[in-house]
Amino acid sequence: MNSLQPLLLGMCLLLCLGCGPRIEYPKDPDALPFVQCKVEMNGALVPNAIIELHTEGIKGQNIVGMYDSEYDCYRFVTAQGDTKKAGVPEGEARADIGPIIVGELIVPE
Repeated sequence: MNSLQPLLLGMCLLLCLGCGPRIEYPKDPDALPFVQCKVEMNGALVPNAIIELHTEGIKGQNIVGMYDSEYDCYRFVTAQGDTKKAGVPEGEARADIGPIIVGELIVPE
């Protein structure tokens, strides 16, 4: 029984200590809402297209959705000048969906 005592004591200590405190990361007050979607035509998923969102009243803003094959959905990035952020600003927008033409598209990072 003496050989099990250190093992039992170690297990009790681990249970008492737990996993430690939960780390809270600060939220970016300027973050945009995360947006993703699926595009279907006649019930079939349409991969490898480009989605452009156009908003009223904001000049120089470029909102582009690119297909993410890992998750089978489109994810959006908003570019304003030199600033690029994941997500889409709140509000209404018109969507244009078209094929990707290699060599003519500059994709925001």
